[in-house]
Amino acid sequence: MTEEIVNNSPNNLNNDNPATCLAEMADGFDPNRAYEEHQEAFERSLVLEDPDNYGVGEIKVVDGRNNKSVEELFEEYGGKYSREFLGERKQEISKHKAEFEQFIDSFHGQLKHARVCPAPEYSPFSLINAKAKNGEIRLDPVFIDEIKYMKQQGVSEINLVASFADKDENGQTTMALPNIEEYVSMIDELVQQVEQEGLIISIGNETNQSMRSNPDNLENLSDVIISEKISPEEYGSFYREVVSRLKEKHQGLQFCPAGTSFCAPKYTSRVLDAIGDDSLIDIVDFHPYRNDPDEAWTSEGEEVPGWKYDDYENELLRIANEHGARLIVGEIQFGGGDDPSATEKARKSLREAIARSAKKGIKSNIWPRVGLPF
Repeated sequence: MTEEIVNNSPNNLNNDNPATCLAEMADGFDPNRAYEEHQEAFERSLVLEDPDNYGVGEIKVVDGRNNKSVEELFEEYGGKYSREFLGERKQEISKHKAEFEQFIDSFHGQLKHARVCPAPEYSPFSLINAKAKNGEIRLDPVFIDEIKYMKQQGVSEINLVASFADKDENGQTTMALPNIEEYVSMIDELVQQVEQEGLIISIGNETNQSMRSNPDNLENLSDVIISEKISPEEYGSFYREVVSRLKEKHQGLQFCPAGTSFCAPKYTSRVLDAIGDDSLIDIVDFHPYRNDPDEAWTSEGEEVPGWKYDDYENELLRIANEHGARLIVGEIQFGGGDDPSATEKARKSLREAIARSAKKGIKSNIWPRVGLPF
């Protein structure tokens, strides 16, 4: 296995031989994609070991930024460029559709749990992409078809993160709490088109801390907003208003407060208390990224001296049970490194960690590319 990882790493595929590398590129060989496929094969095998308890933490759905009508394209680009854009988009969608279905089909009907959480600015399930210039809420039909396809292929539980991404009054991307009317309309639009059984709607994501994909503003990398910290009380009030409206219309739909980044039982407890109505809380979610099964990475102010990972997980399980909700691990990954042995260790640690959670009745969704450096 170790030798196979080395041979499939993008850092080791003929990079020492420019002529060979160029020839492979000319033949359409993509070393990064080859390594990604190698990782997917491991993650797939792990899910298939216990499909009732293990799932996939990131399903690659269509890029929501292309969700524009023909009229909007003509207004933005003019006739010639709009036709070129539409032609390119048709080809991109066809390629994406084939790759998407191939990935889902690769589980042979055994994928039971999946989470859809694209980067906020790319998400088709966000106001930044679902809201037209005239204010109309319009979800990308390709995205709707993808959710339906997963259900057709036996995915019995699909956790959809309804992102907070939107544009502020200055046209800048924001992850602040969105307009309630528009946000409820976006979720309602999805449920009107997709059978609600088995759907979990997560109201935002990782609101316990602010994150950027490039906080150090490294050269040639864009600063993409991942999440914005929101106080438990402010978030709880927003969640209560949104979910109470939707529960009236869609009694069978399940809802989940935003999964926390790392272990954050204090924040989680304050959020659930602020919601103030346990009938609105079906799932409690957290994302325990770490390097060792026994260690716990916590958010600021959450660390308890002497506690290990099991202690935090047990505390979150107690909090969820107290509110009549089910605890899940919405995302989990173990960091590795460039050393193949570190990757092997990360994979072993992941298998051990999710097995321990499963014994407690906690289902885990594996975030892709296990073992890559954090």
